[in-house]
Amino acid sequence: MGQTTQQLSTRWKQHIQESKEFSERPLYRALRKYGVGMFNVRILEEDIPVEKLSERECWWIEQFDSYNSGYNATTGGERGSTIREDVREKISSSMLGIAKSDEQVAKMRSTLKSINHTFSVRGDGKHLRMKIKATEVGTGKELVFDSVKDCASFLSSLENNVSRALNKGWVHKGYKLEKIGRQSMSEPIIGKCRITGEVRYKFDSINACSKYFTGARGCGVRKSLKNPGVNTYKGCYWYYSE
Repeated sequence: MGQTTQQLSTRWKQHIQESKEFSERPLYRALRKYGVGMFNVRILEEDIPVEKLSERECWWIEQFDSYNSGYNATTGGERGSTIREDVREKISSSMLGIAKSDEQVAKMRSTLKSINHTFSVRGDGKHLRMKIKATEVGTGKELVFDSVKDCASFLSSLENNVSRALNKGWVHKGYKLEKIGRQSMSEPIIGKCRITGEVRYKFDSINACSKYFTGARGCGVRKSLKNPGVNTYKGCYWYYSE
């Protein structure tokens, strides 16, 4: 059981990475012993106010008794959680007699702090800085927000739930959400000859273009699309078709 303000897949990837570094936590030992493929992760509850996350995490841990008979190393919550005695002893014994560098000491301090802030959001948040149009389903009234964070705050929701609604095309809190200023990967594109300006290529999507030229997803056409009339790909300037 755990809490996060990130996408579930993002948090799970972090657990997998951390299992290679923190050897004595029950979940991480199990990941190494049985393999990642033997685990399934799912959302038990969402749309929880941030200030209630720790309370709900503790409640779920208690319901499943995952502290005593599961993979939770603590009783949950961002503050005042209790580390299981068997985990505490294994961590302690594994570190006896080992000289620690300044770097290791700094890392240990950081890990101790993470016990009080288990699921902090990582990165600079640039992926959340996109304009969003929110159309109220009942009235058709339109609102524009400068970021996912601003939209989530207005809707009294979580940022990851807003992002999920945007990506899935769901109505969220009575509003239809749309990204503004970002072209879809599935929109038609054209390539105009750099010298003559004539349309040389037409594709239904970026991926179709990629597969045509490289046989795989992803190619230099994206860079040209981001800088129309500046960067070329295959001798052409590339544009989104109107």
